[in-house]
Amino acid sequence: MNWYYTDGEKSFGPIDEKELEALVDKGRIDAETFVWNKNLPQWMPYGDVGIGGPLYVPPSETDRGKKDSTVNVPPKIYKCSVCGNILPEDDVTHEGDSLICSNCQPILDQMMENKAPDSKTTKRYGGFWIRLFAKFIDEFIVFSIAIALWIGIKTVIDITGDRHMLLAYIMVSIVVLISIDISLSWFFIGKYGSTPGKMAFGLKIVTSQGEAVNHGLASKRSIAEILSVMLLFIGYIMAAFDSEKRTLHDRICDTRVILDI
Repeated sequence: MNWYYTDGEKSFGPIDEKELEALVDKGRIDAETFVWNKNLPQWMPYGDVGIGGPLYVPPSETDRGKKDSTVNVPPKIYKCSVCGNILPEDDVTHEGDSLICSNCQPILDQMMENKAPDSKTTKRYGGFWIRLFAKFIDEFIVFSIAIALWIGIKTVIDITGDRHMLLAYIMVSIVVLISIDISLSWFFIGKYGSTPGKMAFGLKIVTSQGEAVNHGLASKRSIAEILSVMLLFIGYIMAAFDSEKRTLHDRICDTRVILDI
């Protein structure tokens, strides 16, 4: 009767019983080595099915002294990625590119559970007050730039004495103020995922899936923020009552402000 045996991740054979016994005597096959013959449904440890083992089935008289007349292909064997044991196909499960035996599966499940991020602790949203202080810093930067432009234009008006330019100046100032605000958001959020004020408090703007915000979405969000202002700042106040601390412009653009520290 032909036998097959494993050595590492490879299988060898066929060999007859005398060759098998010789390998056992040499120590190449021990009780833990997986073996297989045509009487076995799958690979099993030699200690169970080998000569003298509790499940050993001796060859019949017709099998003794001759080679098997039929070709028997042993089932495939696999190595557990956790414990390294060589096992038959039925005793392992696929976990991505890895193979896990039934003994190690509970251990792996526990490891994955411990490693899995807890959304309640890892995804912390920026609250109303911290975002308010961050907004103060951003608007201080915007108004500082706008005031510098205002002083320049006012100086020109004073020199020329043309007061008819005042209305045009006011309208231009509003357009410039909005343009600066949108431009800063487009640059900083699109490049760094945060405005200077939010950076100061460790805040970051992401999509609902946690992905980075691109320049296009950053511009859209900044324009949507104008609506939050026009509604008497109610769009901002919404963040105080939302479970994910979303403002109106966050809802429009499906973004979130999270603590990135």
